[in-house]
Amino acid sequence: MTFSHVRAVMALSTAGMLLVPAFGLLLRFQPQFVHGLHANPSSAEINCYIAGSLYAGIHFVCSLLLVINFCIVKTHETLDDATRRNQRFGLPFKELESEEFVKAMDTLDQRIAVTPTFYQTLELSEELLANGDTI
Repeated sequence: MTFSHVRAVMALSTAGMLLVPAFGLLLRFQPQFVHGLHANPSSAEINCYIAGSLYAGIHFVCSLLLVINFCIVKTHETLDDATRRNQRFGLPFKELESEEFVKAMDTLDQRIAVTPTFYQTLELSEELLANGDTI
């Protein structure tokens, strides 16, 4: 089940979680709706509340799945960053490096980083300007 499906199930369970208990309230205040169904209005109302709570449970499970997936993806991204850094600097180990090492590598990156230099205006000597020579 992909996580777009989980989001769709969450949307549907939210709708069910809100609409089914509202139908139960309708049965409480208008019990004649179940007159032809051969059902007791109070038991039909309770069944609506039970169904609404089941939808709430489905919503809770789906949201828990999404949170767990988010945490797992973040963990993999962190490990991938460390692996890329290890490969870049030719380090033999695959586990996460210490904070001091990361800080040292970041400062090394900042020192090595290519920064654009701004063009400075060329100051011509007064002698060249006085002679009228073209440059």
